[in-house]
Amino acid sequence: MRDYALVNSVVPRIGEPVTLAAVRARIADRFGLVPAFFMMAHTEPPIVESMFSMVEFTYFDSPLPALFKERLFVYVSRFCAVPYCMARHCGFLVGCGNVSGDPDADGVSVAEAVALLQTPFPDAAGRDELLHALRAVPDVLERWPDPASALSETVLFAAAVVFVMPQEHKPLLAELERVLGARLHNYLMLFLGFIRFAHFWTESHPQLRVEDDLDHLLSEQRALAEWVTSYSAQVEREVAQAKAELREVESLRARAAKSERDVVDLREEVTARTRDAQAALEESRAKGTYMTTLSHELRTPLNAVVGYTELLEAGLGGALDEKGIAYLARIKATARQQQQIIEEILSFARLEGGRETVRTEVCAMDALVNELQAVITPLAEARGLTFTTKVANAPATFTADAGKVRQILVNLLGNAVKFTPAGTVDLNVATSYDALVFTVTDTGPGIPPRDRERIFEPFTQLHEGKTREYGGTGLGLAITKRLVELLHGDIRVHARDGGGSTFIVALPYQRAP
Repeated sequence: MRDYALVNSVVPRIGEPVTLAAVRARIADRFGLVPAFFMMAHTEPPIVESMFSMVEFTYFDSPLPALFKERLFVYVSRFCAVPYCMARHCGFLVGCGNVSGDPDADGVSVAEAVALLQTPFPDAAGRDELLHALRAVPDVLERWPDPASALSETVLFAAAVVFVMPQEHKPLLAELERVLGARLHNYLMLFLGFIRFAHFWTESHPQLRVEDDLDHLLSEQRALAEWVTSYSAQVEREVAQAKAELREVESLRARAAKSERDVVDLREEVTARTRDAQAALEESRAKGTYMTTLSHELRTPLNAVVGYTELLEAGLGGALDEKGIAYLARIKATARQQQQIIEEILSFARLEGGRETVRTEVCAMDALVNELQAVITPLAEARGLTFTTKVANAPATFTADAGKVRQILVNLLGNAVKFTPAGTVDLNVATSYDALVFTVTDTGPGIPPRDRERIFEPFTQLHEGKTREYGGTGLGLAITKRLVELLHGDIRVHARDGGGSTFIVALPYQRAP
């Protein structure tokens, strides 16, 4: 039902061109009045006629429901800089003219129209809800949803969002097209395009004023009048909030995208490193297998050489003169040296291949120190060195892998003796908290600072001349470091170039019961 009577006459004015009068008659027939909107071009009747033809195609004769179109026109006109379109189409909606050019279409009450105008622009959460609601529609609609349905409201506000921010809400636009189908979606876009033209037309004609029927309506409806006069600030706040939310969302999306890229890069790096580590492990195992095989192949004939040498020394091959005895001693010493090299290679191969295990047992400190003295003292005396040991604040017995502790200390002490030309080699044993601390000090040439990490690398020798003189594989310290790590200990070196070296080994232990 109409709330207000039509106040615009559709009778041509005296002296008005017939063509303009004809267009005015067509306009009045559809709108129920002649909006001032068209009369801004009254001096150019063809323009008025073209504008009205556009109205008929995009607005009046569109297959979208009349009430839906008028409500959408009213709501999105909140975002026009001048109130004419909002007020004029709100008038159509409440009975001042025809709803979407259809004289048989029902409108709404003024209260309902004001409630629509005061509905805030959907915030970020609301826009997400619109998107989810459209995504919940499984198939293309066969016809436009009932104007009273929740889906129709979803489409209305989704259309309003893409009207205000089309570039920022492409997913929402895509869902509208999917749900409505190409035909209805295109009619909706044409309608929104006409509304945008209407807004531009009114904004570019500041002399445009509302008609008498709207003045009458606003004079009687205070809530509507207050909204029309103050809506601009409210709508600006809504749009500013929406844009701020979009910026925040875009920022979060950018950070999320960067995080996703970082995760992908990290996964690729982990995959590459895992692949490299696996390849290195396989290569290490292959090297270990090769070294083990080679060492066994070398050790077998060396054992035979040593065995035959001992038989000759025992006189089983007949009496030997002094020169023959000297030759045998040299052969035996060389063979023993080669056996030691092979044992180092085998030990390194086991450590690299992860085949070395820890076997704990009760160890006596005195027995360990006495054994080290028995091994190292002859070597030190042969080079004119003094070897000393000192045990202070150390347990008499402890639980550890005695064989590996012994090998660590023999390697360190043997190196100290080998590369110390004169002076002393000292071993000190003490405890610090729950660790046994073994300190090996010598008066040798020292180690330059740049080489203090490199000395623990396999096959590394700092003193090339000494290497050629005394032999060795360069594996001793590499094996020592790996044995210390296998026992969950720590090894450090303190040395000055030309001022001696100190190796400190800390090994966790348990007191023997």
